[in-house]
Amino acid sequence: MKKIVPFILLSAFILSSCSADKGPDFSEFVKNETENQDSSFYTVITNEETGEEFFKLKKQEIPTQSVIQKEYSDKLSSLSEFDYDSLTEDEKLLYDILEREYEIKKSGAKYTLYDDILSSETGVHISLVNSLCDFEIKDKSDAEKYLLLYKDVNGFIDSVIAYEKKRSDAGITRHKNDAEIIVSDCLSIAENPERIMSAFEKKLKNIGITDAERKELISEHNRLTKEVFVPAYKKLAREIKKFPTRTTGGLSTISDGKEYYAQKISSFYGKEINPDEIIKNLDNDLYYYEGIFLSTASSFPETFYADNFGIKIPYSSVEEILPDYLKKAENNFPYLEKFIPETEYTSILKFPVMADEKKLTKVKISTVYPINETMDYISSDFFPGGAYRDFAYENYVSDSRRKAFKNESFADGWDMYAKCEMNKLVYGNTPSQTLMNSNSVFWVMIIARVDMGVNYEGWGETEVDNFFKEHNLSVPLAEYYYNLAVQKPFYCMKDYLCFHEITSAKENLKSTYGRGFDEKLFNETVLKNGYLPLDIMNERIISDYKKSVSETNEE
Repeated sequence: MKKIVPFILLSAFILSSCSADKGPDFSEFVKNETENQDSSFYTVITNEETGEEFFKLKKQEIPTQSVIQKEYSDKLSSLSEFDYDSLTEDEKLLYDILEREYEIKKSGAKYTLYDDILSSETGVHISLVNSLCDFEIKDKSDAEKYLLLYKDVNGFIDSVIAYEKKRSDAGITRHKNDAEIIVSDCLSIAENPERIMSAFEKKLKNIGITDAERKELISEHNRLTKEVFVPAYKKLAREIKKFPTRTTGGLSTISDGKEYYAQKISSFYGKEINPDEIIKNLDNDLYYYEGIFLSTASSFPETFYADNFGIKIPYSSVEEILPDYLKKAENNFPYLEKFIPETEYTSILKFPVMADEKKLTKVKISTVYPINETMDYISSDFFPGGAYRDFAYENYVSDSRRKAFKNESFADGWDMYAKCEMNKLVYGNTPSQTLMNSNSVFWVMIIARVDMGVNYEGWGETEVDNFFKEHNLSVPLAEYYYNLAVQKPFYCMKDYLCFHEITSAKENLKSTYGRGFDEKLFNETVLKNGYLPLDIMNERIISDYKKSVSETNEE
């Protein structure tokens, strides 16, 4: 039983709706712990005397190991003050989730500086621009607050530079190619500020101000763009060029890099886990999906490989594919009439197919990601996997749990699983569809395995070449994916980890229920559980499914 201590020790928390007899209110504890987790780039500062609000950019603070460890030690101490046995089942789940989250963050405090805030695709230098463009302006007061925020861009960039210097001084270097991309991004933003300028002007057209006021605001914004925004991004580009880089080797080649990789994998998973266990599962899954692909591909005539593996897509646009997708997906996925698909959820993914020109005695496995522009493409619509996920999670899962735990592994893994299952519904469970899905899944696992090899096990280019040869893959591709692992650690890892847990739970239940297995009930069970530490998710999917079947049989 979790221990309970005197209520007075929790006086730091706002514990409404509780009494000395009942002890601290757990729901209030969770609320106070999660309500300030806004990931926005700006924060609101209120003048206590006037009540006026000001927006301030959040600086990229340099993490201190001792401070972080104390923070999460205190959180764990406060959490332990609750009587676990007296909590409801939902509260116990929240307790377990928070306890795991705090333990992982406490143990990972040593490695927080390793987290890359300037990654070449999603770094803060790009996200800041998006955040500024999305800033809501409803009146002149909002516009003036935005300009104060915009004026603070230089200070924000200085904090990013200080963060990067701290990383560099600690021996945490980035790959040369990655640094060059970041520099290029910064210079492109500085040289082409039209997007952020037009976004501001467009917002001013929709608020009630005079033409003179609008002209004055635009003039000030243009001045700040020229004198603050553009110079700040040019300065970031200059400073990034000064920091040392590496031209080879993954995280395992830098100080404590292997340990950081292991800790990061644990954070994706939701609890401390040995990466060797992940590698064992990954090798088994690779063998399984490679077998499906090869056994299916070898049954087709040689001419089949010259035309996108023979897969014919009966649609020419998103507008055509959506109604059919929705109709067929409803057979195996929960669906409510009030769910109305929005255009923003739709996207077409293209999977390049590499046909083996020689077609000797082996079948070349194709790649999911493009290496050049000369390959043929299979178009496969990803909708509505993500939309079902968001809709179901919003309607099924409590607000407190959504805020308490935001493991991204579920989002990526569910999308990968849903895409494959929905492809079966739309294209039919045919050899062509099996080939496309097994190829897609297999290649994600190839990427994940190379990632673990390079960044955890210390693989170099020779080891990656040998790995590709073992799986009958083109060696020139090995160089591309070796570089991908070096430049973008953890690529596809979240996709794989959750996909493995979902499919493992599914196979467990299919072996138990045989032909009585209900695909739609299973998918609904997965969505209702949503974002959880992955092993808890696996256990709850299985137990909740069995409970639903039992209740149905009783009726």
